Amino acid sequence: MNSVLSIICIVFFAYLIHYIIKGYNQMKEHGISCKSIYIPEDFDLNVALETVAGLSRIKLERRALELGIKRGIIKDKNDTDLKVLIIQTSIEDKHIVTMEIEEKIKQREAGRTLLREKGTRDEFRINNDQLPQLNPNVTIDALRDDLDN
Repeated sequence: MNSVLSIICIVFFAYLIHYIIKGYNQMKEHGISCKSIYIPEDFDLNVALETVAGLSRIKLERRALELGIKRGIIKDKNDTDLKVLIIQTSIEDKHIVTMEIEEKIKQREAGRTLLREKGTRDEFRINNDQLPQLNPNVTIDALRDDLDN
């Protein structure tokens, strides 16, 4: 009975450790490598001050990660400095990537329109002489033999 209980405990703790490590690895560089689009927030100084007032250290760290601040910078700051950093980042527009995305989309579309204008229908004609002739009377056995060869 003790051995069965030991095996169950070992399996439980193995799964627990596995999911803790998996969760940590997914979230450790969330501010840098996440594929999130930050929605612009209508922040002024008073709203930014209200968002950090009375928050615990964990909630401050979470808010800083949402704004794209690196985890190493967050760990080095005390609560007051972290609040100042969150307020500065909230008011600045550098954490909002929508303008950069808009410029990239415009550049790609300009490049695609140039390619469309250069291409003509003559380049895309199919040469019927090079197409293999299809035989509708082919059996499955003949196809298998052809595949084996």
